[in-house]
Amino acid sequence: MPRLAISRDALLLCRRCGVLHPLALDGVDGDSAEAHAFALDLQLFRCTHASHSLDLVRRLPAPAISDRPVWDPMATTWFQVAAGSEVLWVRSSRSSISAARQREVAAAPPAMTRSRVDVDARLLRSALDRHFYPHVIRPHKLDCFVRLVQELIEKLDPPGLATSFDDAELANAGIAPFPETLCALLLRGCADIFDEWELAKVAQFVGAHRYEDGALALRVATEPAPPTT
Repeated sequence: MPRLAISRDALLLCRRCGVLHPLALDGVDGDSAEAHAFALDLQLFRCTHASHSLDLVRRLPAPAISDRPVWDPMATTWFQVAAGSEVLWVRSSRSSISAARQREVAAAPPAMTRSRVDVDARLLRSALDRHFYPHVIRPHKLDCFVRLVQELIEKLDPPGLATSFDDAELANAGIAPFPETLCALLLRGCADIFDEWELAKVAQFVGAHRYEDGALALRVATEPAPPTT
């Protein structure tokens, strides 16, 4: 079955109206109803703006900004495109779940600041507890371990953390691995919490869970900047 040889990164920009339309959809069968509907919408866009100046622009890989989680179809997102040497912000939104998504040039996205790094404390506590099974670890030791992790990540510079993928449950948040540079500090602090035989188990846990898919993974959230007065 034929497929549309297209990329979501390519869009047409009408300079006069300040609106955009993607040139293609990713991974859509060329003879599907969705593909035909998309082709008609693109043709209508071309006809409507035929007498205007249409530019081919490319979406940039810079992270988008969203007012809702990435899975929410009603999310409004802001992303950047390159029009030659010019970089423009684009606002993508829809008025209802059944309405087509509209894309327009925006003056700027909402003011944002990357300011928060945290860890899923409940998941971390539960995962360490399971790691010790069938042995039982005292609750206060679990609490001390989680608190130590939180104290260490408080000193991190959020913009310096490279996220691996988006957090599906929180807008403008990504998941990053626990920094390797903090692992030694974490294990050093654990010497004051755990018995000697427990330290080997804790070291195994840190080694296995420090990656972006582990219980020590960090959530790096970008939040609205505080209003200026």
